Amino acid sequence: MLARARSAARTAAAAAILASSATAGGADPAAPFHCEAPGGDYTPTPLADARRTLAARIRLTATERDRTWAPTAGLLFVLGDKRHAGVQVYVPVERPDGLLIGLRRPGTDRPEVFARTALNAPVDVEARLDDNGLLTVAAGTITKSVRLKGAAATGAILMCSSGAFTFERLSPPPEATIDGGTDPASSTD
Repeated sequence: MLARARSAARTAAAAAILASSATAGGADPAAPFHCEAPGGDYTPTPLADARRTLAARIRLTATERDRTWAPTAGLLFVLGDKRHAGVQVYVPVERPDGLLIGLRRPGTDRPEVFARTALNAPVDVEARLDDNGLLTVAAGTITKSVRLKGAAATGAILMCSSGAFTFERLSPPPEATIDGGTDPASSTD
């Protein structure tokens, strides 16, 4: 009976994420940003500024079915000394049938999962870091927060690892742009 309750809760959470990720209104005027990294590689792309809020709709567009590397995308605050915190979306190696959404703490390899959705579903994610070090991440209407000691953002990045992803409604935009669109070369640094 507990397993059924957990399954129902996961289904409800996935439905909430999908419902909040549904397109409302017309087409989004911002050009999508694509990033791709082969298995085991990590591609960071600096964002235009270190705003207090990072947001995007992320969609997995291709994955190398790898038994070692989990396709991962994220919106992360740079906290100095190469530490990062924010929100990540990934396909777990041990169960590659869905996307997990997690809160990434500085100094950790794997984010703390707080939501799950279908593998092919776009997911609206957000990361907010306030002046008191409170990091709040969201996937649709589901949120998770943690207080980080001494956390002051010195920058922000989007990241891809071991897969291909599309970021729509990205705020702030990547640093390098050409004629209002994203520079594909900037995602391979």
